Amino acid sequence: MRLSPGVPATVADPAQLEQVLLALAANARDAMPDGGTLMIRTDVQRPDDDVDHVRVLVTDDGIGMDAETAERAFDPFFSSKGDGRVTGLGLTTALGIMQQAGGWLSLDSEPGRGTTVTAWLPIDA
Repeated sequence: MRLSPGVPATVADPAQLEQVLLALAANARDAMPDGGTLMIRTDVQRPDDDVDHVRVLVTDDGIGMDAETAERAFDPFFSSKGDGRVTGLGLTTALGIMQQAGGWLSLDSEPGRGTTVTAWLPIDA
């Protein structure tokens, strides 16, 4: 973990934010079947809307996703795992929680290079 000091409070419910982080960590674990590194970082950034947001980045060095898979990653019931055990609701639920808090999720992934999911949260004014 690399947590920036002085990150301000957000409007997200702590229990729901924990659910988001657990879903992202579980996906990262599944993307690293032979082990790997999971990194969680926080900071404050100003995206295109010109307002500061808390940014939580969850990065793995797993198998990564091709563009087609990444495009569908937040779709309900979509799963690339194919083992019949998963519901495909982890990222969908995480996205819903973020939207309810006024934030969003973004995803950056490439086959063989891992994945970073970024949670953007509005700062509590």
